[in-house]
Amino acid sequence: MKSEIDRLTALPLAQLRDEWHRWHPDRLMPERLPRDLLVRMIAWRMQEQASCSEINKLTRTLARMSDQLSRTGSLDLEREVRLKPGTRLLREWHGHTYRVTALAC
Repeated sequence: MKSEIDRLTALPLAQLRDEWHRWHPDRLMPERLPRDLLVRMIAWRMQEQASCSEINKLTRTLARMSDQLSRTGSLDLEREVRLKPGTRLLREWHGHTYRVTALAC
């Protein structure tokens, strides 16, 4: 997120205005808005949207847990994936192969 916000500060004003419209499609950009406030308002919106996705993920998890509790009367919290040290994970994504080895905490 920080790198995206840093990128905003380096954009020319015309591109910064384009970013405003991208992040605020339903609002008109205030006239004569100083550049630093424009950057801050876009950054705020970026952070707000990132937070919303985390809140939505948490809401789904809580709904799943609530459903399980009402159906079974208990929660199966041990279902979380716990990797033993030395476990190797392999994933191919967009043509690249990623290998990860779990370490002890």
